[in-house]
Amino acid sequence: MTDTTNIPGTTADEAGRLDGVLRIAGWGTAGVMFAIPAIAMTLTHEVDWDATDFAAWGIMLLTTCLLGEGVLRAYPNWPARAGAILSIAAGFLLVWVNLAVGFIGDGINQYNAVYLAMPIGVVAAGALARFRANVMQWLLIGCALVQLAIPVAASESGRFEWIATAVFCALWLGAAGLFRKSLGFR
Repeated sequence: MTDTTNIPGTTADEAGRLDGVLRIAGWGTAGVMFAIPAIAMTLTHEVDWDATDFAAWGIMLLTTCLLGEGVLRAYPNWPARAGAILSIAAGFLLVWVNLAVGFIGDGINQYNAVYLAMPIGVVAAGALARFRANVMQWLLIGCALVQLAIPVAASESGRFEWIATAVFCALWLGAAGLFRKSLGFR
């Protein structure tokens, strides 16, 4: 268990209980999200998942939960935890959108492949840097820049998703700001 006693007004026991609540909430939410497509398939014929769809969905949810477990162990202060959770959520949403409908155009193309690589790159580079907050903030700023550069490059083909790009840039930059804030948090 990490030392979360630096949460204002929180004892070590309270912080440990809060970690437990967060774990239960995260894994429980993943379980419910995994079941939703199966339930939807019984209610409508518009949802038609096969074993591959469920495997991909399960891998996404499991990866997200395992990263969340890592956050609770790696970061003792709440700004860093919030930044990590926000970046995990952004990566999850980016992969989900890409696998479901594609961010730019349908399916996997050169642009969507880069979007899929972004979260993998952040996790890999973060692991090499031991997920230090000062490195994570720059990796996430890089994500925002890549998030903006891809649709600019794709704009020649007439495909640019301004609103989605702005939302994801805000998520990446918000997470970077939280990591930056964590550097001065004691």
